Amino acid sequence: MNNNLWLDIWQKKGKHSYDQLHKYNGWEHFKQEEYLTFLQRSFVPVVKKITNSKKVLEVGCGAGSSLKYVSEINKNLELNGFDYSESLIEVCKKNLNGNFFTCDINEEKWPFIEQNAFDVVLSCGVFIYFNSYENATAAIQKSLKLLNKDGILFITDISDLSKKDLALEIRKETHSTTKKFFSKDDIQHLYYDKQFFLEIAQKNELKVHFFDHEEICDFDWNISRKYRYNVLLEK
Repeated sequence: MNNNLWLDIWQKKGKHSYDQLHKYNGWEHFKQEEYLTFLQRSFVPVVKKITNSKKVLEVGCGAGSSLKYVSEINKNLELNGFDYSESLIEVCKKNLNGNFFTCDINEEKWPFIEQNAFDVVLSCGVFIYFNSYENATAAIQKSLKLLNKDGILFITDISDLSKKDLALEIRKETHSTTKKFFSKDDIQHLYYDKQFFLEIAQKNELKVHFFDHEEICDFDWNISRKYRYNVLLEK
């Protein structure tokens, strides 16, 4: 997987003039009401926690569409986020009040060095773009260190390894007008077996919960619903 290619894509998105914030984050195929429904369904397991929280961090926040949604759940929430796309962070800063920084998730040091500081750490639609399981594991471990004693880590939009063949067929059809990669040997998204998260949860003595998109958001306009899921890790 070419991380520089993805960075170029996100940098270009940040320079667009989209009429809706979620489109900067790659959800152009969703209408505004569809995206809102998508987030509402996805965030059901963590709404109570967000409502009672003070500080949230999004790892790979992009233009901040997910943070905007959680800020509407809890208007007193302190918003924090970082992303490797400088142009998307600029969009985020223009639309949200909070602390936002440009930083690659794979960097050793993140901008939020204070440990045990956050009630909630989010990562929405990011893990599919990692170039290795080692980098994904490192990101989770660093995220866990930033949580307070009752904090949660919520990761959304994970592609299921057990459904990779189905995902390839769906993506091949939906991306038929592009010249992108859709072979098993040249896949640009990273797929995860649920065992990957189960092992991390066991190692860190965490509770783990899985939410399949087919169950939480089974609509025709949600084209990735057949092979995506969310993960909640809690202490």
